Amino acid sequence: MINETSKIRICMSATADAMIAFLKYKNIKHESYSIPHDYSHIKELIFYQNDKVLEKFLRQIPKNHKAICFTKSSAKAFKLHDTFKNSMFVCSPSGTAPEKKHMDKEKVSKMLIDEKFDEQFVFSTSTLDNGINLKDKLIKYVIVDIMDIDVLIQCLG
Repeated sequence: MINETSKIRICMSATADAMIAFLKYKNIKHESYSIPHDYSHIKELIFYQNDKVLEKFLRQIPKNHKAICFTKSSAKAFKLHDTFKNSMFVCSPSGTAPEKKHMDKEKVSKMLIDEKFDEQFVFSTSTLDNGINLKDKLIKYVIVDIMDIDVLIQCLG
């Protein structure tokens, strides 16, 4: 894309800071536009210290509400999926995690097509943070234990 200098390229991202820094570093002429962030849909932020607190919180979520939980570890995501039966587990199908064999690819495909999931919980690695939409009014909680701010923003997106 960068070597294609005879054409106009348009890049859009909610997390463009790294790309802009790269373009500046390489002295590549570019224009940047931004739309103000709107986080008004976020009612509150809650922080937790350990997995036991997380599990207790998840058990308190009403049955008619859904949650998606992004974790940095496929082992943790699978452990939570194993603990909470009304859930789906998602990790990279091409990664090296041994847990990937437990992923129900048909359910994941259905979720991507329908833009919602049937289970109460989805436990996923950040593999699910880019390029998908979930448009389900029952999703009331997004839980993220990933510290990278760009990945966090993508997960909340």
